Amino acid sequence: MPSTGDLYRVPASEVDYELVKAFVLSAEQADLFSESLTFEAKEKRDKSNVAEAVAALSNTDGGVILVGVKDKDATGEDRIVGVPESEHDALASNLHVLLPEAMPEIIPVAMPDGQRLVLVLRVDADAVPHPVMVSGKVLIRIP
Repeated sequence: MPSTGDLYRVPASEVDYELVKAFVLSAEQADLFSESLTFEAKEKRDKSNVAEAVAALSNTDGGVILVGVKDKDATGEDRIVGVPESEHDALASNLHVLLPEAMPEIIPVAMPDGQRLVLVLRVDADAVPHPVMVSGKVLIRIP
């Protein structure tokens, strides 16, 4: 059984749906969907919402963003809704435009249906120049 902390540190090639599911279920149990310094879930990309989350984590302690995971209105594995496969390239392009010097590692994880992905973004706060800004704003995570 994978440890939830593994999502932060295992090689990208070892990140799979079971690891994402274990992480989501543990995060829910620990009430991290309401507030966390190093984790955020986004059901989908909407304008600059993911870029803002990346910037905030980059300016704080780093962490993980899961795109394709509901932060409310669902529980358990039902939180994991995924995004269309085309969203991987669209998200990468959006982040490259908004945060060219603060690109996170983006790991596409296939859902069991084979039609959708969960995008795991790992943000390394120590690997980017500071401050990271989006639309002229410096964002941070507050514990």
